Formats: sequence, C-alpha cells, structure tokens
Amino acid sequence: IDAAERCKKAGIDGVELHAAHGYLLNQFLSPHTNLREDEYGGTTENRCRFVAEIISGIRERCGDYPVMLRLSADEFLERSAFPLEGSGEWIRLPEAVKICKYLEPFGVDAFDISAGVYESQNTAWEPSNYPEGWKLYLAEAIRKEVHVPVSCAGTIRSPQTAARAIESGAVDMVTITRGLLADPEWVNKVREDREEDIRKCISCLNCMETIGRQTGLLCSVNARATREYLFPELKKDGDGKQVIVIGGGPGGLECARILALRGFAVTLFEKKAETGGQLQYANKAPGKEKISWFIDFENTQLTKLGVDVRLGEEADEEAVAALEPYAIFVAAGSEPIVPRSIPGIGGGNVCTAPDILSGKVCCRGETVLIVGSGMTGMETAELLLEGGNRVILADMLEKIAQTCYWQNAKEIFDKLNAAGTEYHPGHKILSIREDGALLQDANGNEKLIKADKVVLSLGVRADTSLAETLEKKYERVFRIGETAKTGKIYMAVSSAFRAAYEL
Repeated sequence: IDAAERCKKAGIDGVELHAAHGYLLNQFLSPHTNLREDEYGGTTENRCRFVAEIISGIRERCGDYPVMLRLSADEFLERSAFPLEGSGEWIRLPEAVKICKYLEPFGVDAFDISAGVYESQNTAWEPSNYPEGWKLYLAEAIRKEVHVPVSCAGTIRSPQTAARAIESGAVDMVTITRGLLADPEWVNKVREDREEDIRKCISCLNCMETIGRQTGLLCSVNARATREYLFPELKKDGDGKQVIVIGGGPGGLECARILALRGFAVTLFEKKAETGGQLQYANKAPGKEKISWFIDFENTQLTKLGVDVRLGEEADEEAVAALEPYAIFVAAGSEPIVPRSIPGIGGGNVCTAPDILSGKVCCRGETVLIVGSGMTGMETAELLLEGGNRVILADMLEKIAQTCYWQNAKEIFDKLNAAGTEYHPGHKILSIREDGALLQDANGNEKLIKADKVVLSLGVRADTSLAETLEKKYERVFRIGETAKTGKIYMAVSSAFRAAYEL
C-alpha cells in the first residue's frame, strides 16, 4: 500500500500487484503453499484475504488509481522440475477463475494472466519450444467471467500474434516482457508500420540464465539490453570509410549492422551461399525455428542499410587488399572438433552433430551414439528421436548436459527419458569400431557401446588463420564472434557489437 502511494505521488500511471510465479502474494493464493489454519488460509476467500486487504488499502489511500493484478492461472506443478512439497493441491484454471471473480469487486481494474511458479519455471519463462501465445486459453477463460480488461503473457513475439489474440476476443491487451528486452522499440515499430524491423526475442533464455549472476541480465540478440549506460547512442562518425567484415554468422551480421548505422561503408564476405553461420545448424533442432528470426532481422537491416553482402565469396588477401580497408573485422567461424588421434574416427559410421542437424547425414530407425552432451549434442539427440532412432549419450563430464542451462535441458530430457535414452556420463571415447565405440570411465573400466552410427559433438575450434595473416599486414584488425571466442549466440553478438561500437 505504501509502495502504491509512492508510485502515485511520483507520477506513475498505475501499479500491478504481482500475484504470480510463486512470489509472496501467489504463495497466499495457492493451496500448494498456503497451509495456514487461520483466517488467511483454507477456503478460496481466506487465501485471497491478504491480496484483498492490499487492494482495499490502495483504494482507500490512493482513490481512483489503476490497480492491475498479475496471476498464475495454472501453476502447472505436475510439470515440476523438483520434488514437490506442500499440500498436493495447487492453482488450476477453475480455481484461478474463482480467485479473479472474488477479487474483482475489491477494486481490480484489470487482470494480467500468466502461468507457472519456480518449480514449473518453464511454464512461466518459456524455452523456445513453447509456441507463441500458448497461454491465451487461460486468459480467455477468465475474461468470460470478469467485467474488467484482461491481458495475457506467453511468448507473444510478433504483432500478428498480438493482433489475432485481441481481435479474436480472447484478451483485451497483451503483455510483452522479453520481447521488449530484445527490442525496446517493438511498440514504436508496430505503430510506424515497420514490423520487419522488429528484433524478436528468440526465447533462448540467456536472460534467465544470466539474471542471477554478477553479470546481471544479458540478452543474446540485443547487446545493449541492461547495458545502455555503457553503450549510449551510436556515434554517426563513420564518414563513409571502407570497412570489411569477414564471416556472415551472428557476430559478422551484427558487426556489419552497427558499422553501417555509424556511417561506415561496409562490405561483408560470406563464403557460403547464405548467412547465419552456426545458427543455420542451431535453427534445425526441434522447436528452435525462432533462431531464424534473428538471421532474418539482420539480413533485412543489412539490405536497408546498403551493406555490400558478398555471398559465396572468399575473403582472400587479394579481395581484401582491393578494397583498401580502414578496418577489418574477422568472424571466420569455426569447425567441429574431430580428434584424429582416436582410432576409427575416420570410419564411414562416424559423423559430426552439424552433419545431423544440417541433414547432410540422415538416420532413420538406427541406434546412434552421441559423444558429447553440450547443448548441440542434446539438440542433436532430440532431432534423432524424431527420426525414430534409439539414442545413447556419452560425455566425459560427471553429468549429462552439465554445461547446459537447466531450463533448456529439461525440455529435452523429458523427451529423451520418455524414449528410454541410455546415458553414460563420466566416460571418454577410446576408439570407434564398425559396430560402435569403446568407452572408458574414470577408473579405467572399459565398455563397448553397440551403435550403427557415432556422432561427435565435442565442441568447435575457431578458425584464426586468416585473422593471424591479416594482423601482420593491417593496422586495425579485430577478432569477433567465434574467431574471438567460441560459445553461445550472446558471446558472438556482444563481442561484435562492442568491437563495432568502439571502432
């Protein structure tokens, strides 16, 4: 109540009470966490009492002042990632409807519907495999029972999805959060009929993975997000000077975009017939189609900015010298690690994860051993399951998917476990044979894993040879993307943004 009064005095247009996602007000509302036996527990009305008193107090203190209420309309605790404690009951849609109908007369001006709590975190802050607007059915059911506007969250990324949700009558408005981290100008671009310029959130969850670290929240596709104080508006000081970007992966694309915005004359070399680099593998995994949105955004911007994009063209020393560049940015990409010291590594039954993801190697109804369970290995396993294959995962680390963010890994583990996937953590590969591979654990014990194919997902090695050559001949050569450091999309985009920003 005090906080609402301060907001009103400060000129804030209204407040929203956060009674979703497992926070304090949600804990009072939910029979899962509210085990009280006094007037604040038990019945729906008693569990609502704490929230009702807050709403009434704001009304008494602030008068006619907008108050929204955010609610998890289904806690989805049947999908809990952790062992459950509590009553065994939780908020499901019928109970959420009762809660909303009860609280509305106390002075709620609008309901903002979400779902999930921390135990079922993937239904609150969704990975990429959740479809756009999947929570709308929850909001629609509540809207039919209340007399105030209803909004809804739920991976709403495109203006078309938002418009359909409102036009259908499911909701009165939509709630967008991660989408505005990816592009703070989302609403303005829609208003200005520039929807193709929206940099959509790809639901990679880098924001959630980093939010609890000392680094703070970081966005994969927007390097300035939460860092605006470090990177104020771009200086338009390129003055038409010629710069070269080598490599059309996420780092190269972002670098070329920022340089062009600054007024440099940019030429981008990409030896393949399409841009995207490693993202052209990542977007092939099940549910990862959203990654293509970033490639599309960058390509659209480079076209609008007049960047000279040379597809299918190697940036050799002669081509670079002909342009007499002021600066060169090298994002030459990487190649899968294939340890030639392993006996049998060159066999016809051996391939890499990118071979599977790109469709170069196709498996149907086979037993496939994947060596390496990072995110690429996990996504490769998921794709192989869709082809009716039996999958076996092995890794030198103590846990399968040890380096993966747990929210992303959980979605894949659910599928792998349901399919009876076999796991061999703490094992290294000794050799590969026609009938499988020989593994060894930390104690030296060996085991033969029978498999039709062996897929290597051992990471990637950056190609630095061109950068090293150019650094000897030119004053301003910068390594970006995977040429600087292999890793996630965020690392490629952020290193490229910073290099282009600081030139």
